Order: sequence, then C-alpha cells, then structure tokens
Amino acid sequence: MASKPGSLPLEGITVIELSTVVTAALGVTLLCEQGARGIKVEPPGIGDPLRYLGTASAGVSALFANCNRGKESIALDLKQAEGVAVVRELAARADVLISNYRPGVLDRLGLGYDTLRAANPGLVYLSISGFGTEGPLASAPAYDHVIQAMSGFAAVQGRDGKLDLVRTFVCDEVTAYTACQAATAALFQRERTGEGQRIDLSMLDAALYFLWPAGMSEHTFTGDGVVERSELKNTYRAFPTRDGFFAMAPFTDHHWHGLFRATGNGDLCEDPRYATIGARATALDELFDRFEAAFAAMATAEVEALLRELDIPGGRCLALEETIAHPQLAATGSVQAQTHPVLGPLRSPAHPARFGGQRLPPRSPLGALGEHTDAVLGELGYDAAAIAALREKGVAAG
Repeated sequence: MASKPGSLPLEGITVIELSTVVTAALGVTLLCEQGARGIKVEPPGIGDPLRYLGTASAGVSALFANCNRGKESIALDLKQAEGVAVVRELAARADVLISNYRPGVLDRLGLGYDTLRAANPGLVYLSISGFGTEGPLASAPAYDHVIQAMSGFAAVQGRDGKLDLVRTFVCDEVTAYTACQAATAALFQRERTGEGQRIDLSMLDAALYFLWPAGMSEHTFTGDGVVERSELKNTYRAFPTRDGFFAMAPFTDHHWHGLFRATGNGDLCEDPRYATIGARATALDELFDRFEAAFAAMATAEVEALLRELDIPGGRCLALEETIAHPQLAATGSVQAQTHPVLGPLRSPAHPARFGGQRLPPRSPLGALGEHTDAVLGELGYDAAAIAALREKGVAAG
C-alpha cells in the first residue's frame, strides 16, 4: 500500500490509526502532513465521537477536522471477525500502527503486537494509554483534563493556593507530538536494523516529561545545599494597560535599567538588591508589582513602543481573531486557507517546520465517515461482490 518516495519527508510511509478523540488522531495527522499516508479505521454508524463535539460544518466538528487532516477513512466493525481480518491485512502492508485504545483491548480483538508482527516484522506498533501498562491505574480511562490534574499542570497554573487547568487540550496534544516523534525515531531505527518494534506511550508520562524542565525545577535537586530562588514560571503575568494587556520578558541590565527609568523607578538602577540577574531573580514579583501601576496608565501601543525601543521581548495579549489576522502570521504564511468539498471554506495552521525552506502543502480534513472504504478494500484485493457482502453483514460501511 506504500506510495513511491517523493519530495515530502515521510512519503512512502503508511500509517494505520485505530483511535477515538485526540491523541492518536492528531499524532497521525502530523505524520500525514509530513507526507505519510494515514488510514483511519472508524466504527460504522457513529464513527469517531470527536466528529460531533463543538463547532461544526456539514455535521463535522472543527475539532475533528483539525485532528484529522490528510487521511482516509474506512468504516469497519471490529466486533466482527471479518472486520478484524481487514485490519490485519492493512497492518501487514503498513509501516506504522497507532492506537489509543485501553491496554489489552487490541489483544482481545486479535490485533495485538505479537499477532501483527508475525505477518509484518517491520511494523512500528505504537500504543497510547492514559497511565501506562503497569501500576494501579493501568486500566483506568483518562482524558486531557484528568492528566492535567495529575501531572502537575493544574498546580503550575494555579495561584494563591487555587489550582486551575489550561483551557485547551495541552496533554492530548503533547502526547500526540511525542507519539509522532517516537514513531519517526522507530522508523529511523528500522532503516538500520530492518526490524519494527512496539512502543508504549502514556499520556501521564508525556505530560510529565513536557512539564518537567521548568514546571518541576523546584523538585529536581534532592540533595543538601540547594539554593532556592524565585522560579521564572512564577512571574508569568499579563500586565494590564489602559486598554488591554501585554506580556514581557526583560533579561539584561539594559532591559531592566530602561524599565526602571520608564516607570519612575530610576533610583533602582543603583540599588544593589537589583544589580545582577541573580539578585533580580529573587525579587521579580516585587519588581513587576512596581511596574504595574505605571503600565496601567499607558495605552498598550505606548507600552509596545517602549518595549521595542528598549529591545525587550514583549507583545500585547491578542484575542484569537487578532492572532489569526496578525500581519506577522500573514507574512510567514502561518495560516492556510482552503475549500473542502463537504465542509466548505476553512483554515488551518501551516506545519511549523519548513523542509528545504518551503512550507509543507496544506492537507484536507476528513469529511464523510468511511468515504474511502471501497477504495481501500479494493487495494487489498476485495472485488465489488466481496465489498457488497461485507456491507450487507454490517462489517464495512461508508
């Protein structure tokens, strides 16, 4: 089923997706955007429940469209032996299989790693779970906000003793990116060994790994003699202005001295308590509190001009529609527009990596459930009569 290698990094790679909702779906989309062929297996009737959650066009949610670009959809009933047999045939010809079913589900269906590897030793078989394959929560269900709560995200987001969540699917998405990286690393290793492998990836591990560098900096050193300082993450704030909000990241002496003078705190330039990076790091909250009153009396445009004059990294806090329309994104082609035959006009983010200095071409979202069922079955050698028989039994649909 592999296509011929071409100009995109992963052309010639075929990925089978057995999943619902976000993690595996988005991970496969990332691979598809880099040239892989993705075949998403959905149950007949309802399909992936993500199709129905949130803002929609032509009965398909934007969330589903955003997580399922560049794929083909085949509708198969995996509760029937014939449906399982089709997936085995797909896996026998594929390079990668990615699933986010709970541990043990695919084994019970007859689609476990050992079974599929017997027919395809080069298969990279990546299983995503909430908590891993061991431990007291191995079989527990999980969604993004549950992992946020348990991985430390809620603690990092909280202030003044109150915990909070990031209001987007950050743990789902981090897991998807980790899955994409792990799958491509395994494909690279296969080039040297000729062997595929099984990869187990938990959302909790992916979230913890992502959070750790800054989020767990206060819990990294475990010996004696640790010097505690205010962590940079604790100073993240949106400064209010007369007509909005902005964020900034002063770092050098030049940055700080400029801010001291611009906010009426010029005497602090000679204050030994704030003379070095290390000294300022212990007093960031205090210093930022001093700045807030001055900034609150200024227009956001004035603050932006000041930050540019002082060469301080910073920018206004934008509404979502302002982000999409920002001239910087227009200049870099970061938002791509297209017209889908079913979903109509839509936009999506360009893949952030430029290969060979060029943007990757936009990939179209999936539309109808099982819209590629007949074509995929035909590639496997099923003739019209065999496909009709599968449809009659409810094994295949679309």
